[in-house]
Amino acid sequence: MRKHLLALSLPFFLFLISFHAFAQIKISGIVLSGDDKAPLPGVNVVVKGTTIGTATDVNGAYTLDLA
Repeated sequence: MRKHLLALSLPFFLFLISFHAFAQIKISGIVLSGDDKAPLPGVNVVVKGTTIGTATDVNGAYTLDLA
């Protein structure tokens, strides 16, 4: 009985592991000034409630990898 259960569950767990390996989320954007809509370099962008963050480049652009 245990061999049968293992034979059925092993492919399922292998599928989940492979799915997680490809599930990478990237968030990107541009931080602009509220006054004149100019890009803001050096602004810290942080995911709320985490320590995941980055700073904007000279064009105000940022990219966060949430994998």
